Amino acid sequence: MFTGRAAGPALDASDGVFAAALDRGQLLLGVAEDAYFPAEVFDGPARVAEFSAQAQEAVAAGYSALRVYADNGAMPATLAPRDVA
Repeated sequence: MFTGRAAGPALDASDGVFAAALDRGQLLLGVAEDAYFPAEVFDGPARVAEFSAQAQEAVAAGYSALRVYADNGAMPATLAPRDVA
C-alpha cells in the first residue's frame, strides 16, 4: 500500500490487525512519490512490470491475488510531458 506523506499515522494499528499483517509481510506500506517517481521521472512500463512481479510473488506465496491501493490522485497534474518515459 502506497500513500502520500501524512502528518500523522495513515492507519490505526491499535487493534493489532495491521501490525500483524506488517509483521507477516502481508501488508506493505510506502510513499507514492517514491514508488511512481523513483528516478524523478514516471516510467509507466516499469510500474506495470513491478506490479506484475509483485502479483506473481503474492500468488507464489499462497495468496489468491494482489491488491494495490495508491493515493495518487494529484500525480497526473505533476506530470509534465518530459516527465513520462
